[in-house]
Amino acid sequence: MLKQEIITAVEQDDFAIYAVSNVNEALELLTGEIAGKKDSNGEYPEDSLNFKAISRLKEISDLGNDKEEDKHEDDAET
Repeated sequence: MLKQEIITAVEQDDFAIYAVSNVNEALELLTGEIAGKKDSNGEYPEDSLNFKAISRLKEISDLGNDKEEDKHEDDAET
């Protein structure tokens, strides 16, 4: 059971409770943007949160790979 202060806050539109089935539903509620669903090629729509998240993770991964490549080049020169 919810505390009375939560129930009151919901009644006064100071607080909201949402039931979600998965993280994508929660992301959409929290951000107001679409999470996106994979197409037949396993890709998300470019305007979706999932696409943006995957793109950013790839950028971060590439930064790490660039540092490794630079290290290997430095080692080869010595």
